[in-house]
Amino acid sequence: DGLSLLTKTFEKKTASFSFLSEQERKNSIARNSECILKYLTPAYQELISGLETLLSAAPEDGSLSTRPQGSSYYAYLVHRTTGASLSISELESLLTGKLETAQETLMAYAKKDPSLFRSCQRYTADYSSPDSILTALQKRIPADFPKIDRNSYEIKYVDEALEEYLSPAFYLTPPIDGSDTNVIYINNSSRFDASSLFNTLAHEGYPGHLYQTCYMHSRNLPKLRYILDYGGYTEGWATYAEIYSYKYTGVSKNEVGILRNNMIVSLCLYGLCDLGVHARGWSRSELLAFLNQYGSWSASTADSVYDAVVDEPASYLKYTVGYLEFMRLKEKMKKKLGDSYSEKNFHTYVLDMGPTSFDILEQYIEKKTSY
Repeated sequence: DGLSLLTKTFEKKTASFSFLSEQERKNSIARNSECILKYLTPAYQELISGLETLLSAAPEDGSLSTRPQGSSYYAYLVHRTTGASLSISELESLLTGKLETAQETLMAYAKKDPSLFRSCQRYTADYSSPDSILTALQKRIPADFPKIDRNSYEIKYVDEALEEYLSPAFYLTPPIDGSDTNVIYINNSSRFDASSLFNTLAHEGYPGHLYQTCYMHSRNLPKLRYILDYGGYTEGWATYAEIYSYKYTGVSKNEVGILRNNMIVSLCLYGLCDLGVHARGWSRSELLAFLNQYGSWSASTADSVYDAVVDEPASYLKYTVGYLEFMRLKEKMKKKLGDSYSEKNFHTYVLDMGPTSFDILEQYIEKKTSY
């Protein structure tokens, strides 16, 4: 329960504090438990009671579209979250088109050689630890991404008491005055497939969040830039990095194509679910019916997707739309630069710009004539 979670993690943290005597540590643990019972638990109980009084006004389905001006608010939220200026209808069209294209590509691979869908996962057995994955990624990315000074990182594992509540892995963004503090947490919960760790660490580490954050610090940008939040850029970049990283797995070009397009299908499906629930007012059964057009989904899995979408409107879209916007800008730069284009040039350019909206990125790319 919550009390056990808070006390156990506190005990583990204080065990590493060499500046505390054993008696001081015991006193701190006792005081922590006392404060939880005396202050924290009653505060949460009061919050629960207050929220329960609002339940009668809350819609059963949780869709923003059912609320007064909910559709307008959702459109604003999507724009703010993604950093893209597309309308809801334009986003639906974009995601549907990318989903269909990715599916058609996967069907072409299946027709060509069905065995590729089994062999494309063989790379997951080549790496025995998170450190070996991050080391391999650091060695392989310099051909395609700008060089940064060697930076240290620490791998930590989510406490068992927290495994049920946290994602497979996450990177802790360092404080402005402590940019050398880079920590990636890994969740060893049985809920997550360890075989996907290579690409998860590409998302969280290199060339994803950790790499992008360290590169940004190396540019000595104004401190205000570290405070502004552009989720579409940061999560879009990390998702782009994750999909790009299949290139570094050692599998064949066709297998890389399968892995990438399979992930694009997932991204577009979840993004369309977000739009369907909050912009179109889908019920649980309508969301399940939509998902079953693209495979076999159980009602319980579809319910989990529905609940996640309701809990965090537009959250999926910063990953999906952010990735697709980077791909769109890449194509624009290819056409603009022609033979002088290179992947490394594109990556350097958008990283030099730092987190911002895609409209601003596009304005600068349109002005670029050479690299």
